[in-house]
Amino acid sequence: MTLVTIIGFSLGVAVMLGLKMLTQAPDQNALEGQEPKRQPRSLILTLAVDFTRDGLPIGVGFAAGAKQGVLFTIALALEAFFLGFLVLLVFEMLV
Repeated sequence: MTLVTIIGFSLGVAVMLGLKMLTQAPDQNALEGQEPKRQPRSLILTLAVDFTRDGLPIGVGFAAGAKQGVLFTIALALEAFFLGFLVLLVFEMLV
């Protein structure tokens, strides 16, 4: 059990560091001394990971029973709505 925990933790840290490397690429404008363009790559990648991960509770809920699966689906749909609304607000601020 301890080995599985260590491996899972290590893989989680590696994924998060990889996401950080992908989202902090230097902007060409910043290298030229101009104002860097703000790009929400980290927000988009975070949402992609979150939505991918959200499938697990739905599957567990339906394995437990139909009512639980529907409840999880409704709850995650509300979460997705509010996350989408917040992403829209962030994109409007950046444009």
